[in-house]
Amino acid sequence: MPKKKILIADDEEHIRELLKLLLEDDGYDVVTAADGEEAVKTAVEETPDAIILDIMMPKMDGYQAFHSIREHEETRDIPVLVLTAKSEPIYDRISKGIGADGHIIKPFDADEVLERIRNLIGE
Repeated sequence: MPKKKILIADDEEHIRELLKLLLEDDGYDVVTAADGEEAVKTAVEETPDAIILDIMMPKMDGYQAFHSIREHEETRDIPVLVLTAKSEPIYDRISKGIGADGHIIKPFDADEVLERIRNLIGE
């Protein structure tokens, strides 16, 4: 069975690398993007099984990227976990309101990230 592919979109390189190592160690293929525009482009080109999408990114924020990803037929059904440093409850409600499949607050717990990804892609 082929490995499941996860797209990590975050403008902070250390967060991308940390999540990449975590997910690769758990057996996933990982592709990354450093901004919202790159996230949309990579999602369309790679059609990952799930996306971890930071909200505060340059060029296009995560909410705009989310909407763009949902506009493409090949990516509209990919589950998306929103990643943010904002811990106020309003951000969780916004994420749910736009149709995101989950919300994770930085700093995050590695086990929680893995569990959420596994649940999203049915593993």
